[in-house]
Order: sequence, then structure tokens, then C-alpha cells
Amino acid sequence: MDKPTKFTLTIMNKLIFFLFLMMGNQQVYAGNIQAKSWLIADDEGKIIEYENIEIVQPIASITKLMTVMVVLDSNPNLENQITKKFRGINVNKRQLIDLAVVKSDNIAAKLLCETYHKGYTGCINDMNLKAQILGMERTRFEDSSGLDNRNVSTPRDLIKLLLAAERYPEIVNASNHISVNLMKKKRKKLSKLSFTNTNPLVAKYNVIVSKTGYVRASGGCLVMSAFINGKKKLYIVLNSKTTRTRIRDMESLIMLGLENKL
Repeated sequence: MDKPTKFTLTIMNKLIFFLFLMMGNQQVYAGNIQAKSWLIADDEGKIIEYENIEIVQPIASITKLMTVMVVLDSNPNLENQITKKFRGINVNKRQLIDLAVVKSDNIAAKLLCETYHKGYTGCINDMNLKAQILGMERTRFEDSSGLDNRNVSTPRDLIKLLLAAERYPEIVNASNHISVNLMKKKRKKLSKLSFTNTNPLVAKYNVIVSKTGYVRASGGCLVMSAFINGKKKLYIVLNSKTTRTRIRDMESLIMLGLENKL
């Protein structure tokens, strides 16, 4: 066999480099996103790229964004301790909001509605009323946390939820916490309990609002608005395979947008 010439090696190297680039680019192709429904929208909510955005499906803990908004709409004193305890700890509503958004804590969301001025049922009713006001025509809430599979929506409706949530400083602030800490008194000693954000991407991107969700019926869910390269984008991921793939899917959407200059 003849020895390859320098010219031949150069062509081969270029071909290998080209194939490498193609393999790398495949990672951000829409076909590699495992979520069954997803979308990318601009800062005004105009949809840029999408897949299956009209499917009505369970949204799990994405619900908690609406729970918190309705509670904040009632203009409560966020610093006053509530009468009920959170896991044996005295807390106020601001702490419950942080726990509901950051840790996606179901008990925190339930306490927010239980201490609502209209009671738990009134809280759920107002969540559905606010959904109607926002134009979320295919959205329905049956509980405060999202454990109920009858809490359903569509990616298109969730854009409206994200945009509305951005108007609440408490939600924006909570979304950007990497963790939330509470102090628990035990045997006359204080111990710190730390609750980590269920969306690790808040430590990586300039996030505005973020909320995760997961129950078996919903799969992995994640809604997020963020500034990417100085431009605000909205991202919806629903029904990804797991809580881990929802994170990878979100990063794929971000890269998809960057690669295609969306």
C-alpha cells in the first residue's frame, strides 16, 4: 500500500474534523430532545421553535407558580409567622414561598393555600380564576402542589404563566436562590436545614423565573425564562423522561437557540 501523501492526510484531517463538528451539532438537534412537548419563545412570548405544544397534560409542581401568585395577589404580610408549622418549624409566608419555588416543597405549597384568607378551596378557585384572566384556556388546577394529575396545561398556556410570574419580585428572587436555609431548634440547640434548588441551571444562567415539576404522569418538567447572550428567552420542557433529562433537555433548547441564532 502506498504511503499517504501530505495532501491526502490534510484532506482526511479536514474530513474527520467536519464529522466531529457534525456529531457535536447533533447534540442540539430538536430530535435529540427527550421531552415530548417543548418550546422556545422570545421575550414577548412569541413562539420561535416548538414540538407538541397543544397537548393538555399534567404539569406537576409547575402548579406552584400559580399557587404563589394567587397568595401574593392577596397582599399578605409575608413576615408574620403562620399558625401552622412547617416540619415542626415556625415559618412565615415568605419562607413558604421560597420553599415552594426553590425546593418545590409540597407541604409549603399546601400551607400557603391552607392559610389563604379564603381557605384552601378558595385558593384553588382563585388559581383557576387567575388562569382564565391570563388567557390560559386549557389549564386547570385541582390542588396547590401539583401532586394531583388533574392539574393540567399546555406549553402554549405556560408561556403566559411564566410571563405573569416575572411580574412578582418574590418569585424572581426565589427562582435565583441556589438553596434555602431554615433554622430548627432541637434540645435547646439550633441546627440549619438546607434545601437545594431543584433546578441546578440557576447557578449557570441569568435566570428570571424557574420552576421544576415531576410526577409519574407528567414526566420531568421545567419552565424557565432567562437572559441568554443578553436576550430574554422563555423555555418550556414537559414530559421529559426523568428529573435529570429535563435539565439536559433545557440545556439542549438553550443551545438550539444559540446555534440557530433564534
